[in-house]
Amino acid sequence: MARDEKKYNKWYRSTPHGKAVCTWTQINERAENKNGKCPTYANVKVLMTREEWLEWAVPEYEKAMKKWPNERISVNRLDQHYEIGKLEIIPHRENVIQKPSNKNVHAPDGMAWCGRCKAYLDTKDFHKCKTYAKGVYCYCINCTAALYQERTYKNPPLQKNVNAPDGMAWCGRCKAYLDKECFNKCKSRYNGLSDRCRSCCKEISKNRKSY
Repeated sequence: MARDEKKYNKWYRSTPHGKAVCTWTQINERAENKNGKCPTYANVKVLMTREEWLEWAVPEYEKAMKKWPNERISVNRLDQHYEIGKLEIIPHRENVIQKPSNKNVHAPDGMAWCGRCKAYLDTKDFHKCKTYAKGVYCYCINCTAALYQERTYKNPPLQKNVNAPDGMAWCGRCKAYLDKECFNKCKSRYNGLSDRCRSCCKEISKNRKSY
């Protein structure tokens, strides 16, 4: 029986060795800004070989995955460069919080930085978010609402629901307004409903199972 490459690759990337290999690729793309997307890494160098990295990183990933089973794990530099003995494997959220460039690391007590206002505001003006520094989101409540509104008007299906008649919602597959009772609930959506009606969801699910 032929191996399902897609499933195998997904499984491999979730193993300590797979994570270490993927991270090695990311490190080398980022260092010295080789990918042209990380200007702050222009003076950061990789002072180790792939073999040295894997020998150190694989057991460290094993420990980290046992310690933080439900966390996204990342590598943190303790010095300017990527070098064995000056690295640590920690949860991504801690890595983000520790960055010197993080405005919230040096925020005044009771305040947090809004990345859109470009100013420190009272933490009460932010939604709570455990994965960010100060335990609040990176944008204040007003900016979060404004950004959502901007995305809404760039996304036709979302825009349809903003202007939906009372008691109705837009089905992106039927291309029509239907009674809200025809939709499954979905808290992450603008109106608390799925973007497709219940009938369309069932049909899509049925078609997937037939393959």
